[in-house]
Amino acid sequence: MKKAASIVLLATMIITVFVLTIPVTGIAGMNPVPTDITDQIKWSTVYEVYSMKLPVVRLDAVFVHAQDYDMALAKAAPGNGNRTVTFTDWNLPYFFDDPFNLGEGVFYYDNVKWQNPANKEDVNDHGTLTYDIEVKEAGTYEFVVLGCAQITEANLDVDAKDRGFCYSIDGGPMYQVNISDTLGVFREYAYTYSSAELKGGELQTTNGVNSTFYQPVYYYNMFAELTAGKHKFEFHALAYSGDTFTPANSSRLNFMGFYYQKAISEVEWLAYTHPEVTTPETPATTKSPDTTKSPDTTKTPGTTEAPGTTKAPAETTTGAATTKEETGGGGCKSAIGPGMLAFILPAAAVIKKKKR
Repeated sequence: MKKAASIVLLATMIITVFVLTIPVTGIAGMNPVPTDITDQIKWSTVYEVYSMKLPVVRLDAVFVHAQDYDMALAKAAPGNGNRTVTFTDWNLPYFFDDPFNLGEGVFYYDNVKWQNPANKEDVNDHGTLTYDIEVKEAGTYEFVVLGCAQITEANLDVDAKDRGFCYSIDGGPMYQVNISDTLGVFREYAYTYSSAELKGGELQTTNGVNSTFYQPVYYYNMFAELTAGKHKFEFHALAYSGDTFTPANSSRLNFMGFYYQKAISEVEWLAYTHPEVTTPETPATTKSPDTTKSPDTTKTPGTTEAPGTTKAPAETTTGAATTKEETGGGGCKSAIGPGMLAFILPAAAVIKKKKR
């Protein structure tokens, strides 16, 4: 009897191990299938970063503008446009390297990009944009992505309309981040608002919240071990949502650029103090808000439409314009850095993974 029980137990253990090691197949034909790290990602809006002086972007951070991609490596030119966001009650100081802050509550996001795949029906064409970066010393680095995307109210909580991004480093593992349940997703291309209107414009989604207004958001807590020297940061559109393939020209977002900086511990993050920075001088010609709307050229391939393929207001552009964002993220050797770095930061919201 004992022998029989032992055999059954052993068989159960073997089956369990087998089940646990079965690889996730994901979307048919997608290879590799990006690892979803949405639950690891933290995010803060521009207003939150300034009002709470959050050390999301620190003194050693290097900014890479979305327009500085390697054109020779792009299969298709991305779409582009300019956005001017105006806070009508702004009284917050300039305290970190923000190239878009013109002062007095005006933020001019020039040359915003959104990916265009060479073949929108190819599950492996994520509309990749490649950027050159360089670090002086080896170590763990954090990446901060700045962007936002539209999902109309009728398409909230619809997997096929999700938005986000993926990233990888030096051709390594690809990670994805779904931003569909964050304030980085807006329902309308509304660029002028007050802090009170921002609160009033929030709407609950199944696992988070989104905004009426166009709010660029900083997505962070993405880590990678880098050797000293040059590397390539590959930025992709969201690859999938649940079991739904999301074409690069419909799941992408309005991408402003990204920062990379040395990773710090929770204690260091909480104790970090920004040095005093002089307020930037406002250019002689302040750009006015972009109120144009661009057509959404994102029809889903034979399957479902890519996450976040809402008809997006137009953008002055070179390509399909629309910005549905979704979770994406990528990394190099260890995109999900040491456990000590995956801490919950005060005033930093964690993206909740959508229930499927």
